[in-house]
Amino acid sequence: MKLLILTITLFVLGSAMPHHGMNGDREPEFVKNMSEEGKQKFQELMKDETKTKGQIETEINNIIANESDDVKKQFEEMKTKKEEMRTQLKTKFNDVLSKLSPDAQNVVSKIEAIHNDMNITHRQEIEQIKEAINTVTDATVKGELESLRDSMFKTRSLEDN
Repeated sequence: MKLLILTITLFVLGSAMPHHGMNGDREPEFVKNMSEEGKQKFQELMKDETKTKGQIETEINNIIANESDDVKKQFEEMKTKKEEMRTQLKTKFNDVLSKLSPDAQNVVSKIEAIHNDMNITHRQEIEQIKEAINTVTDATVKGELESLRDSMFKTRSLEDN
């Protein structure tokens, strides 16, 4: 069950967080080209675990607004690529989700609601997702969620190659 929590959490965060590189690096291309002041602000923001996801998004946009046109363009390109990837994954995810029982779908809906809540921190998101998964007591539902995890992991692995 712990592996399920970890996989779903990483999947959710990996598809949502704008600050990871598209090229496998921890630092996105646009950050490499930012002013020193912008880089410092960005790095400080990424280390601040007290900010909500919404606050982080707003502050990233504010930092980028003060950067060069090249950085702004790279940032927008990264956002577009992330959104395209998110859309593709969502389509595949919905195909798998439609095959789950109503109880398993309910758990996944709770996880999605937590993920979509921009008024919580990333740490709170992880904790709330763990709680939602830990409430599952039915072995059949657990099995369905584990199958979902496996298919999501397979999809992510194929997408990463």
